[in-house]
Formats: sequence, C-alpha cells, structure tokens
Amino acid sequence: MVVLFGMVLRAAWLVYALRTPVGAGDSQFYLQTAQRLADGQGYVGATGQATALWPPGYSFVLAIPIWLVGNTFLPGTVITAGAVLNLLLGTATIAIVGMIGRRLLGPVTAIGVALLVAMFPSLIMFTAALLSETLFTFLATTVVAVLVWHPWGTSAAGFELPTSRTFVTAGLIAGLAVLVRPTFIPSLLLVPVAILITSRDMRRTF
Repeated sequence: MVVLFGMVLRAAWLVYALRTPVGAGDSQFYLQTAQRLADGQGYVGATGQATALWPPGYSFVLAIPIWLVGNTFLPGTVITAGAVLNLLLGTATIAIVGMIGRRLLGPVTAIGVALLVAMFPSLIMFTAALLSETLFTFLATTVVAVLVWHPWGTSAAGFELPTSRTFVTAGLIAGLAVLVRPTFIPSLLLVPVAILITSRDMRRTF
C-alpha cells in the first residue's frame, strides 16, 4: 500500500509538472544525448563529436525507453518515455528502502522508512525532471539492499560476511551508479569500514 501510495503521488506530480526541457541545462543535454544514442549516433554532443561533458550513465538508460517509443508499438513521446522511466525507478526505490528497513530492523521500520521515501518532496519533484537523481537514488539504495540481504555477524559457524558473489553484484551496481554520478565513489569506502567494524579483522577486511 505504501509503494502504491508513493507511485500515485509521483504520477500526480507528473501530470501537473511534466514539461519539455528548454535552454542549455542538464535536462536538455541528457535528452539530446539519449536521443542520439537511441538513433544509433553514439554518445556525442551537439557537434556530433564524442563528449565527456556529463557522466554518460543516465543518457544510456534514458535512451532505452526513447528507443522503445520510437521503434515499437509503445505510444508516447520522448518526454513521456523519460517520465515513465523516472516513475518506475522512483516507485521501485520505495520498495527497496522498505526491504532494507525490514532486513535490518523489522517490518514496522520497513513501513516507516518506505513511507518517508514515498512522501519525500524532492524525490517526488525529480520524477518530473529528466535528470540523473532518480536513477542514481535507485542504484545507490539497490547497492545497500544487496549488501544487507544476508545478515553480517557471528553464527554457529563463526563470523560471517556476505559472499563474494554478493560483493561482486553490489560492486557492479555501484559501478553503474558511479557512471551516473561519480561523486558516489567516496561512499564506497564505507563498505570496508563496515567490514572492519563488524569483523574487527584487518586481514579479512583487506
């Protein structure tokens, strides 16, 4: 119910606030580069040359619904395609944060934190903007969800950490998050800190 509530709030905001980006801002850049990717031109700027002006992650993901709208039976425009992408990512983030809360602190906490995310004003607002925030939030919370899916700590078999597969999966998703917003890189240092605090074993942490 909380996830559906958050989805309705975001959909209502889209109906009210969705606009075609104008000017030379981030939204315009993401939209144009995503359109060029969907058209098969590659990740290029306005001059047709390869660019590294913005991180490429959001443009590549945004190109997927734009390509689907332009090459399949799906209706809509490039703007609505991006809006639906943000709506789905934002709604999924509510569920992911709820799962994190449930894994760490139980069902009551899960409902509480999911409700906070569902109603958080800026998360709702960014749903109507073709910007990287909604995708990045989804990826960053997914990294945390993967890492805490299985409990850390002591058991009958001794101290347990997540498996190598878990760390690799979290690392791949974190890599995608870095391609969307490179400022995520320092946050990854929290993972070895958490391992050291939990295990108190420098060798295991390394």
